[in-house]
Amino acid sequence: MKKSIAAALLFAVFFLLPSASRAGEGRSAPSGTVVFALREQPPGEKGTLSARSLLAGAGISASDLQRLERTGVYLADGGGDPEAAARKLAELEGVAWAEPSLPLTWFDAPEDEHYWVQWSLSNTASPYAVEELSWLNGFAPVHLTAGADVDAPRAWTVTRGDPSVVVAVMDTGIGPYIHDLADNLWVNGGEIPGNNIDDDGNGYIDDVNGWNALEGTGDISDGNEHGSHCAGIIAARQDDYGITGIAPNVRVMALVGFETAHVLANTEYLLAQKARGVNVRAVNMSFGTGIPYSRAIEEALAKLEEGGVLVFAAAGNFATDNDFASFSYPSSLPFGNIVSVGSTGGTDEPSNFSQWGRRSVDIHAPGETILSTIPSKYVTNGYSSRIGGTWNTWVLKSGTSMATPLTLGAAALLFSAYPEADWRTVKAQLLSTADRLPSLEGLSRTEGRLSAGRALTEPLRTRPALFRLSSQFPMPGGQVRLSGYNLTEGGVLSLVLSDGRRVILPEDGRTSGETVITLPPGELPDGRVTLEIVADGQDRLTSLPFLLTRPGEAAPADIVYFSEGGRDFHAVPVSGQAAVADEFVYGTAGFEELNEYGNLVRRYLPAVFSLRDRTLRKAPLGGEGEEWARTDLDFRYTSYCALGTTVFLTGQSSEGWVYAYDTERGELRRLTRLPEELRESRLGSPATAAEEKYFYMAGGFVVGSFLDLHDKTVDSVYRLDLETLEWQRWGTLSEKRFAAAAAIEDGKLFVAGGKHYELFTVGSTSSTVEIPTSSVNVFSLEDGSRQDTSLPFSTWKGSLAFDGEREAVLLFGGLVYFGDLSMASPLAAWTRPDGSGGEWGLASPRFPFISGDGGWAFTSGGTHHLLARGWGDQYDRGYQLFSLPAPPENPSAPGCSGGVSPWGILLLLPLAALLKKR
Repeated sequence: MKKSIAAALLFAVFFLLPSASRAGEGRSAPSGTVVFALREQPPGEKGTLSARSLLAGAGISASDLQRLERTGVYLADGGGDPEAAARKLAELEGVAWAEPSLPLTWFDAPEDEHYWVQWSLSNTASPYAVEELSWLNGFAPVHLTAGADVDAPRAWTVTRGDPSVVVAVMDTGIGPYIHDLADNLWVNGGEIPGNNIDDDGNGYIDDVNGWNALEGTGDISDGNEHGSHCAGIIAARQDDYGITGIAPNVRVMALVGFETAHVLANTEYLLAQKARGVNVRAVNMSFGTGIPYSRAIEEALAKLEEGGVLVFAAAGNFATDNDFASFSYPSSLPFGNIVSVGSTGGTDEPSNFSQWGRRSVDIHAPGETILSTIPSKYVTNGYSSRIGGTWNTWVLKSGTSMATPLTLGAAALLFSAYPEADWRTVKAQLLSTADRLPSLEGLSRTEGRLSAGRALTEPLRTRPALFRLSSQFPMPGGQVRLSGYNLTEGGVLSLVLSDGRRVILPEDGRTSGETVITLPPGELPDGRVTLEIVADGQDRLTSLPFLLTRPGEAAPADIVYFSEGGRDFHAVPVSGQAAVADEFVYGTAGFEELNEYGNLVRRYLPAVFSLRDRTLRKAPLGGEGEEWARTDLDFRYTSYCALGTTVFLTGQSSEGWVYAYDTERGELRRLTRLPEELRESRLGSPATAAEEKYFYMAGGFVVGSFLDLHDKTVDSVYRLDLETLEWQRWGTLSEKRFAAAAAIEDGKLFVAGGKHYELFTVGSTSSTVEIPTSSVNVFSLEDGSRQDTSLPFSTWKGSLAFDGEREAVLLFGGLVYFGDLSMASPLAAWTRPDGSGGEWGLASPRFPFISGDGGWAFTSGGTHHLLARGWGDQYDRGYQLFSLPAPPENPSAPGCSGGVSPWGILLLLPLAALLKKR
């Protein structure tokens, strides 16, 4: 199965299943904490006094101010509105950055993905194992392939771990009492448990086995079971009971917390113990954030790199390419000490839920149907046993959360076998000994699955290795720090362009572990380039692929609150293409408010953004228009298209109307009914475009009275004569789809991307899921003939425009949203103006920031824009208009795109970038 499609299936299933089936979802609400750093860091008490004065200047209470000495970051109480408090702080001269503490997502996969226990350590594909897995999986077929494992028994011939080696599990906690882990928890010998005294004077009370940053106590009890499961995979002891961890003799330190502020506080604790002599070598982070991007996570990882701690981070379970959709922080952060881990199953195929990335994921490891420990509870699919008078429980879980501690456990064995080895040596050994598999080609740096057996029995690597650059999306002409291993043993560093040319890079101060390089100036034909230290196509660690970017410009955008009935609604641009008419941009916005239960609710209405004063407000609709907005239209699924001063709104009308909005009069009117075969049911998210006397409508979904949506997607292309208002069924798409991007240019109608529905079954549960597409159809307006091409990524809700100087058609597409929050930095694709030439190329420039919310992608006056909340070097300062300028004489193509997906949580990021001629 093609990776992008297979991955999307499981991604959709994860969110479409009932909440009771999502045990690993694990999100928590922000605590109200504000995290910030000063531009200059005065030492000790002076720094705290300076921070207190800044808080006072922002009108924020300093009573609970906490300084984290080793990370150089402060935590403060943000009160009832931590976002507003952080924004105030960020605007102060002495503050480097500020942000609210953000919730984390634990990367479990759904419970119905369970298969079975410890095939990951040694897989013989025995009929008994297959039968047992089938039983645990509701008698659904299960497949194993002998040898699809990490070969732990071979590693154990060298060591089963040294008790002096400590690894941390930063998660939901461990226990209470679990037999498999009780003797393998790290113990702070200077602390007396339960006396509420800081016996060892380290600043933490009763921190016997670790620290709970959530509660500020030494209680490491697991309220979720995720952390216990991860810990068991690493260090469950070998005896006659339960399971065995891959490193059953090492010690585990528990660090508890569910938010970005907790990550910082737990990092502070870990580094404090390391400074006191505790042999903490690695930390497991089976979680992620990125919705929005967190500077706090970045600060924590930077300090862990400085402290020489190896970080194992889950690549994520959202079935996306992390090279393009950089959702998974910390796994995608640009620090050399991070090992980003994807998941494989019992046949060595990549897990359908696992994220991947040729640049940003390092290695895969078994992560499906992994049996491990949880706090004692009653389970229907699992094992329970009374040991020493206490019930113990083991269950299956799946996810990159499970693959990550398995990989960390192999590293713990290496640290045990080679006590003097640093993190660079261990990381290089793990990655260089991975079993390269055809099934993982192009999905990670190593294209391989973890082999603990090879890592422990083969000699330590001595060849140089490249890890990561200090910038995720570096710019031409810029300097970046390269992290690696044994760099002094290699030759020159060169940049390999997409056409095979090599450019030798200037360097500054190369050491064994890092160097600073200067990238060549100027634009490249394709942003995908490869950094190389040794010309060796067999060794994946001597080359490092990445993308060059280009900076955009940002200007503040004012959001005007919509008031109705004494309530204020905050406008949020709903992601997708917007329609441009004169100096105004039109699209759907979600107007937010808190209801009486304290939950955030949205009311979707047309909004207008002024390019002149950069103000977003609700669009006036006129008397009848306001009534239709209440009774007939659901603007979440409405497509926008401009022709002159008229904006067409199509879908989702309960009575089957196409609407026209007069931008000069500010009135919405009914234009005509949909084609007869569509008007009886609601049509949502068609792709639309208009030129001269014709209006075109392609695809869409039809919603009836049932949720059997897999056969309700449209593949027809219709043309409306705007003079006679007569419809013609004018063409057919290559596949049924909706929420595509559309535009007309040079006598051709382009329809790009979109998604369709499929019925997907897991065990006895069937769900209708949404699948993204990379298809592009190009229709001749003269004779209706169609040419088919494809994009370099799957996308929906994008935007199409024409770049005259570069003689190419641009697509600002999208990758993946979680809710209305984006996970990606903007991208673009390009093709020749006639739409031919096979697959589209990836345009190199990208905004070097992560978009915080869904927004509008549009082109005006030859400039490509994204209206969104941006998160980058500093915490959100409000909505911004991000722009990538094109030559001023370049016209923008008229066009419209589909609205938001109607079912499921998947939404797409509108990608905005500027194309350069090949």
